[in-house]
Amino acid sequence: MADADEVVGLSRIDRWGYLLLLLFVTIVLTIAMPVGEWTLVLDVALVSLALVIALGTARIRVRRMRLAYAGVAVAMLLSIFIALTSRFVMDLNSGGMIYAILALLLLFAPPAILLRILTYEEVTGHTLAAALSAYLMIGLFFAFTYLMVNAWSPQPFFAQGPNSNPADYVYMSYITMTTTGYGDFTPGTDVGRALVVLEALIGQIFLVTTVARLVSLWGGPVRGRSADTPHDRHRPLKRALHTAGRSRLDATAQADADQSDA
Repeated sequence: MADADEVVGLSRIDRWGYLLLLLFVTIVLTIAMPVGEWTLVLDVALVSLALVIALGTARIRVRRMRLAYAGVAVAMLLSIFIALTSRFVMDLNSGGMIYAILALLLLFAPPAILLRILTYEEVTGHTLAAALSAYLMIGLFFAFTYLMVNAWSPQPFFAQGPNSNPADYVYMSYITMTTTGYGDFTPGTDVGRALVVLEALIGQIFLVTTVARLVSLWGGPVRGRSADTPHDRHRPLKRALHTAGRSRLDATAQADADQSDA
């Protein structure tokens, strides 16, 4: 019988391509859908499904997966309750709880995906899909964090005034992470400005380090795997990433030395 601390996955096949497609659909639908009583329910359902696929495919431990199931279940129930009672009660605080639960789960999803990536022996299209999925989930994490701050703060998150539409926060998150910055929405509090700066930095650092490094290793085998050593289960791709970085540093140092000699 499997121990409760063993890892768990949805299947033997990593579903990063499906996850990446689902995330794109979630983002587009969240931004494009008109505001309605059941819009939040659909948003929560799509994000919850993405979380379950991401954490399951990342092979997280059983106990942590059960906590994730419980979290998404609570978020779904709260969203349905808000949809059913939105005409009679103020749902701001309940919405804040939903956003907090999803933000917490989204906080742990990208690291879990990256740890799974490090177990692969080579970089393939599935590996890149996993990295891009982690990138998109970072954007969703910040979107729900903005929504949580807006719900629980006495001041509106946006300088443009009160706004509780999740679509605008998802839109704000991705134009921030991609450093597009159209200026139609801007943070109006110190906490909001700090979060926006943090997201822009993380988004760019993730792209130019993790994604760019994986692209440079795409298709090449990762050498140095020691399958018989349990402690090496996260080392194959990690070692290759480290080696690639050291090679670039050595090449730069050699070029500087040649220039000095000249």
